[in-house]
Amino acid sequence: MSTDIRTAIFPAKYQRRGLTRKRVLRVATLGYGAGCDRPVAAISQAVPLLNCENTNRNDREWLLDRKSFIIKPFAMTCVGMDYSMAINLSDRDNLSLGSCVAPMRNLQIMVDVKTGDLSGEGINSVARCIKDLKGIFGDEKARQSLDQEKVVYRVQTFSPVGEGEEGGLFWGTTFIEPGMVGNEYFMTKGHYHAERRRGEYYMTVAGGGALLLMDENRNTSFKAMRPGTLHYIPAYTAHRVANTSGSVLAFLACWPSDAGHDYESIADEGFSARLLEVGGVPTLVEEQ
Repeated sequence: MSTDIRTAIFPAKYQRRGLTRKRVLRVATLGYGAGCDRPVAAISQAVPLLNCENTNRNDREWLLDRKSFIIKPFAMTCVGMDYSMAINLSDRDNLSLGSCVAPMRNLQIMVDVKTGDLSGEGINSVARCIKDLKGIFGDEKARQSLDQEKVVYRVQTFSPVGEGEEGGLFWGTTFIEPGMVGNEYFMTKGHYHAERRRGEYYMTVAGGGALLLMDENRNTSFKAMRPGTLHYIPAYTAHRVANTSGSVLAFLACWPSDAGHDYESIADEGFSARLLEVGGVPTLVEEQ
């Protein structure tokens, strides 16, 4: 008969094993209900950190000791003070740890809600210059005449899980500089999601601009962006953003980790309309 995990592990016991409270985490409650021979919903107490690098084999074997409790095949994700890691406890007969992914530090990320800037470890940044945007703007000669090293936009992203991993979320901020290529506003490349069924959120924090949306029937529209506006981008919808103001346009974004980016479709076919300055006013003009 299995023992409730809460009564199987006591502070005195893991301290005797040399495990300090700093190496203890709380895990999501897992279980199958009372009255069965599997662990009941009891993993709510602190348990030793099962870490591939920081916990030795003896400590793992102690934690998985059959005399303490019986482990049936299941998977759990541990999120603790020091690390986030996935553990597959799949082999109860051999009492092995099963497969264990490398631990990822539980990083503290900060967002400046006035500027959109992200700070902290694990932030990725990329910049797109005039030279990187061949074929994006309608007036190629005007693009070639500009300083090719001038930054048009830059993106900061935080990816707590791997690209393409199902069930996660990514976070990012895009900063678009003010400027024009001919009579077309500085803008992002634009993309569909590679997984077309995925949506996304944008929230403007600084500047002003326009969110261009195009469905798969090539119907294009745009929404005005200003500080505080929240925009839901539906599935099956291409999207790009143009800066129509005289200052940096900054907006936050949140999207599924398995959404992916399909830039190629836009590079090949473009949007069905362009946002141009006509008489000093941003105007959506259908492509000929």
